[in-house]
Amino acid sequence: MENTGPARIRRFQGTSGRLGGILLVALLSAGLVPSPAAHGQDPSAHVRLEPHDVVIGEEFRLVVEVRGASRVERVVIPELFDFAYCINPYDPAVEVKVGDAESGAAANSVSLSYVFVPTRVGFFEMRPFRITADGRSLETDAIAVRVSGGTDPVVTARVEPPEVNVGDEFELTVEVLGSESLSLEFVAPDVFDFAESGGGGGSESRRTWRMRALEPGEWVIPPVRVLDQDRSYESEPVAIVITDEPIEIGAEATVQSEAIWVGSEFTLRLEVTGVHELDEDPTIPETDGFAELLEADGPGRFIVNTEKRISYTYRFRAAQAGSFEIGRMRILADGREYESEPVSLVIDQVPTGEADPPEGLVLVGSLSKTRAYIGEPVVVEYSVQKLGAWPSIGSLPRIGTKAWPSFGGFEVLNLAGWRVEDLQDPSLPSPGRSMVVVPREVGTIDIGAATIEYRIEDWRDSWDRAPPDEPSRVSTSYILTSEPLSLEAVPLPVEGRPGSFRGHVGTLAVASRVDRTRAEVGETVTFRVKVSAVGNVDALPAPEIDFPSGFAVSEPEIVTVLPDRYVTPRGDREYIYRLTAISPGTYRIPAVEMSFFDAETESYGTARGHPFTITVVPAGREGR
Repeated sequence: MENTGPARIRRFQGTSGRLGGILLVALLSAGLVPSPAAHGQDPSAHVRLEPHDVVIGEEFRLVVEVRGASRVERVVIPELFDFAYCINPYDPAVEVKVGDAESGAAANSVSLSYVFVPTRVGFFEMRPFRITADGRSLETDAIAVRVSGGTDPVVTARVEPPEVNVGDEFELTVEVLGSESLSLEFVAPDVFDFAESGGGGGSESRRTWRMRALEPGEWVIPPVRVLDQDRSYESEPVAIVITDEPIEIGAEATVQSEAIWVGSEFTLRLEVTGVHELDEDPTIPETDGFAELLEADGPGRFIVNTEKRISYTYRFRAAQAGSFEIGRMRILADGREYESEPVSLVIDQVPTGEADPPEGLVLVGSLSKTRAYIGEPVVVEYSVQKLGAWPSIGSLPRIGTKAWPSFGGFEVLNLAGWRVEDLQDPSLPSPGRSMVVVPREVGTIDIGAATIEYRIEDWRDSWDRAPPDEPSRVSTSYILTSEPLSLEAVPLPVEGRPGSFRGHVGTLAVASRVDRTRAEVGETVTFRVKVSAVGNVDALPAPEIDFPSGFAVSEPEIVTVLPDRYVTPRGDREYIYRLTAISPGTYRIPAVEMSFFDAETESYGTARGHPFTITVVPAGREGR
């Protein structure tokens, strides 16, 4: 069979994320085998833009071409969120040409076409694509695109993913390009024939609706209307394909840890294949006291070779030595019940180590303070330290299994990962770990010893021609144990305690705002309270607000941001209330007041927001 012409692949499904993800491409399958002439040059990567000048909201195409390669393993799309988005990151148009001496083609080539839509006006330089081909790392040149503005705003709509199964979720995103208005109103399309609309969000110029597919078929989502005062715009309709294929579901639970000691942590991971949604969260198996559940996380959704998967992870702390079994986990999906197989594990006692650590290599534990108030966060830090002079060994250490004290009498806020810092000897970085604990009982609280496995792996020099049956590296493992610690926990003072104090130790700042101060009966006023806290944000009490009787008030939506909790316990928590006006009148929302105890100054303080007056008029413009 001759392979002299291009082989066009109509549809390609990869495992990429939306942008900046990884795309695996199997290019030349059976029947597309290159001739020897196809390898006459090294692989190279190129990119071209079609066209170079575009109008905002109009599509442009980037074509990435790899020449001289028999296989492309990986393509990383540069991040373009600042001025454009890719509409086919999962499904680029792929064209393969096979080199052949008779046809005059010097080498194999593959072209991948990505379609983008610009969202901002200006002149932009797009960073290079990064490609792995035949095991070699390639990079395209940077390329520039000029985006000009149109006469009227452009409304774009897209569905992600464009094909789903019944019961799956998809997103409809609508964006207004070229408008500076801050009063845009998006009117949701009617999809009741084939989908149900859930929550969503967005900004002044963008709106996303999460939807669940209900009926199979090829459906058209009607145009989305966008209202801008006395003008309106519409998007183009978009298509969604809903299939009703039988779902093959599997569930597997695994324990992820090299070795488990009493006091160490291990992770139980449950992975369910074939679905992106479960009917309810999986049942967490009982551990009969041999392990303590620290944290549950999930669901995490991803796609592997077009197969949908959902995962849950459970972090445990081992409490007893012995051989144990984690029972079956029950899963409900697509109206049916499934079970994972049980998982066996062995928990060992904390070892003493076969070799004594070198003199001066120690694990040191420390507290940010040895006397603290009840509810006051305290940083506990463990670090490997090198005391005295050390010979350079030229290899990096690795932390193996770790066993932590039980921290009885404390609430543990977090257990941050190990960090590595160059302290004394650049050839031997020093690992360390910080965690934040909060004392819960008055008195002296003892903190037991921590133990870690400290491995030094010495890789053989590439010029060292050792016998092939000998290991390529030599690993030495040491067991390091810290000294116990203790902390004196004292009660909060009674004198000077405000009536609005509800237990927060640290500092607080309160800011409140409303989206309108005038509304008709039946309309909703959004009231936001943002609390910026230093201290235990997880235990922050909700504000107490005496809302006026002229409104029906919803339960607050709570958004928590913890930007730096592994270094300093602090963060922001925003409470969003929806107030629906039910009767005309003038109403006052009082200032939100929250008190705290500042352990640094050993004094109480109070933070306040702003009061607001809301006028409610009868429904209808004549009431204004």
